[in-house]
Amino acid sequence: SHNPGGPNGDFGIKYNISSGGPAPEGITNKIFEISKGLQEYHICPDLKVDLSKIGKQTFEVDTFKPFTVEIV
Repeated sequence: SHNPGGPNGDFGIKYNISSGGPAPEGITNKIFEISKGLQEYHICPDLKVDLSKIGKQTFEVDTFKPFTVEIV
């Protein structure tokens, strides 16, 4: 949760389970392993995601395919 993001970091993901507590180490390790397989990512600084709404939000950014952000 307090790890550095960017190309030399692990993206600094903060993930809590449904009770609001921190995710178990097994889950965070799995997320980290999956993140090491990413070949590229794009930053959209002007994108406004409403983090207060549970559910899916779909966006179109420049020439990229539409993508969905899901708040769980």
